[in-house]
Amino acid sequence: MVETEVSHPKEGQVGIEYKLRKTKGKWMVDDVLLDGVSMATNVRSQVQQVIAKESYQGLVKRMREKLAEES
Repeated sequence: MVETEVSHPKEGQVGIEYKLRKTKGKWMVDDVLLDGVSMATNVRSQVQQVIAKESYQGLVKRMREKLAEES
């Protein structure tokens, strides 16, 4: 676990924790916690909600649309 803190103009001090794991001799980021909230859990929950409301194909469609907006 690597802990850092950054200053945000609106939010003030924000704690960031990086959960690391060593794989094949290299350190990899496994999760990022912002003020104690897991980004991996958050994203997993959002994906599950979209699949439950729409379908897997609906999730893929949303992701493709989002990528197209970014390009």
